[in-house]
Amino acid sequence: MILPVYITLIAVQVVGGVWLFVRGLRGGTGFPSCGGCGYDLTGSLGSVACCPECGSAFAEVGIDKPRRRQRPLLLVAGAALLITASCSLGIGLLG
Repeated sequence: MILPVYITLIAVQVVGGVWLFVRGLRGGTGFPSCGGCGYDLTGSLGSVACCPECGSAFAEVGIDKPRRRQRPLLLVAGAALLITASCSLGIGLLG
């Protein structure tokens, strides 16, 4: 009775750890920003010709493309789950 629960717990840890780790590597979606001050332009593109924050014309400073940024907290959480799962598996096999 304990073995199926134990295996299920390890499987959930592995799947969750891999998901968190991959999600952390991929990162979140970025946002378009002003080339002059870095202001988030989500929702204001197409309606203005200059930055609402610094007043710079986009023709002069440009608009930075959205970039994905890794999420270190998710990477650490995923790695911790994977390490916990591997330790649990090792203890289960030895004990």
